[in-house]
Amino acid sequence: MQHFSSAPPPHFSTAVYTAGDYQYTADVIINNTTFLHLDVTNYFTVTCCTNPCVLVVDCPTNKAVSCATNWTFDLPTVQTNCCGTNYSINIFGNDVTSNTGPCSMSSTRTWLITDCNGQISYCSQTVTIAPPTSYTLTFQPGLTYLIANQLNNAGGNAANVLFPTMPDGSELIFYNCTNGYTVYYFDSGSPSGFDDANGNPVPAPPTLSPGQGAFLIPAGPVTNTFTGTPVCPPSPSPLCPCGTKSLVSYELDCPGTFEDITGFPPQQGVEVLRWNGSGYTTNTFTGGVWTLGTPVLNIGEAAFILVPCPINPTNPLPVINIGTLSGTTVAATFNLGPGNGTFTFSNNAWSVGGNNYVLQYTTNLVSPNWMTVCNAIPIIGYTFTNVGPVNFYRLQQQTNQ
Repeated sequence: MQHFSSAPPPHFSTAVYTAGDYQYTADVIINNTTFLHLDVTNYFTVTCCTNPCVLVVDCPTNKAVSCATNWTFDLPTVQTNCCGTNYSINIFGNDVTSNTGPCSMSSTRTWLITDCNGQISYCSQTVTIAPPTSYTLTFQPGLTYLIANQLNNAGGNAANVLFPTMPDGSELIFYNCTNGYTVYYFDSGSPSGFDDANGNPVPAPPTLSPGQGAFLIPAGPVTNTFTGTPVCPPSPSPLCPCGTKSLVSYELDCPGTFEDITGFPPQQGVEVLRWNGSGYTTNTFTGGVWTLGTPVLNIGEAAFILVPCPINPTNPLPVINIGTLSGTTVAATFNLGPGNGTFTFSNNAWSVGGNNYVLQYTTNLVSPNWMTVCNAIPIIGYTFTNVGPVNFYRLQQQTNQ
């Protein structure tokens, strides 16, 4: 804030002046009419007084991070000459996310800063999240690793290109639904760089493309850097038929969930088997939740996935002891699978024609909460339809109490 210690000059400009002396040329005014301009140097003095409270906010710069990074927004920096630390920084509104796909997501956060005198300022930061173009894995000799290549290498995805310094004698083991396991040995003396399990040179090196997985047993210590172009957008990894394990990875070099890898949500009984160095840690989806927590594969990691086949009930229905209902332990359970399914009951080996049954369902066989669908169902010729998610059903013979 400025004020004049002497009279302001004629036709004074509204410009901001700092403290000091300033020159101006006076006009001679007679009878309110300017008629003469005199080259007379005049002076006026400006003195400044300090604003009692100045709020200065430095916004964090926008940044780009890898999808593998546990990133956070950076807070604004606040300077105030009278409030000290007596100010507040609060998130203003909701974070704005755009391009929500895994390849170029961005998120913007805005803050409202208020000081002790009620002065306010707004600040924002935008973070762009994208997959990296390289990642590095370190291997120790004699250990077994379950690995994935998640970048399209410019020189191709042949194993000799992906692992240029792998020592001779190292093993690379592939798996597919039909042939099971296939073993390759690194051999720099072979034209293709590889031998088969019998020590014979193979005509061409194996390839490890994004979405695939393989076991690696290095013969010596190796630090291997995978480089290339991220697969954007990623596609679901092809799976083996239901009931058969699939060795897969996320196509994109980002941490991947079951949904990321397969393109569909988990159903009852799905398993993700992750290699822990000596065996498998199995996450099973049951009752709507994952045992051991939601599995998330790391960059460069592959895993086995097992999707069970829906249990399409047949006659006779499987009979198991599943608990007491109306004084009997005889029950039948079956699963119609995800989505809609229709099943017609007919007479079977364990039923007595004409008896009535209670039809119940649950979504969880571990801690079932059986809900009654219908009472007094004749076992012969009854049809019902399951609509919605996976449900497990049981038939319980009614008895008189």
